[in-house]
Amino acid sequence: MVQIKSNNKNSLHIINVITLIILIALSIFAIVVSVIYFQNSTTESRSLLKYEEVKQALNNGHKLRIVMDYKDMNFYFNDTLTPSPDEKSGFDLNDYQYFARNAIGNPKEFIITSFTIMVVHPRYGPIFDYGKIRMYEDEKFELIVYFLNAADYKVIEYKSFNTTLDAGHVRFYQQTSKFTKFF
Repeated sequence: MVQIKSNNKNSLHIINVITLIILIALSIFAIVVSVIYFQNSTTESRSLLKYEEVKQALNNGHKLRIVMDYKDMNFYFNDTLTPSPDEKSGFDLNDYQYFARNAIGNPKEFIITSFTIMVVHPRYGPIFDYGKIRMYEDEKFELIVYFLNAADYKVIEYKSFNTTLDAGHVRFYQQTSKFTKFF
């Protein structure tokens, strides 16, 4: 049997140095690729202004962001028309239902969605803010909001807003990402 003498310490040191150099090179490569990617990619927001555009985007699987400016909408507080508050809100519109004309006895086609968030109201304390939205094929838009007691879900306050989509008080945004070039 032939034995080869080697300096195990030197061999181990060389292997460790080579491994470290490879790891550093891979890390630098990952950083360079990330920088190039993010410098050459953009996120664009496409504004949807009409009911048909919103319906098409939702039915094609796109997620939307909705932004509402209540100031110039018709505002009903406990069923009484009152001046609108200077408020805005926005949220992601991920879940919805679409109803074609006469699907459930409805004369107009429409899209509905709802949301619930818990907030600490300055007068009422912790409440659930439940909102439901309907958009109709004739561009009509309505938002109904209930403030619910967080302990027993009793309605504390009820308000509704309505407008038309083409009035500009309600905006939908579809975000798209693009990668323009690598080098």
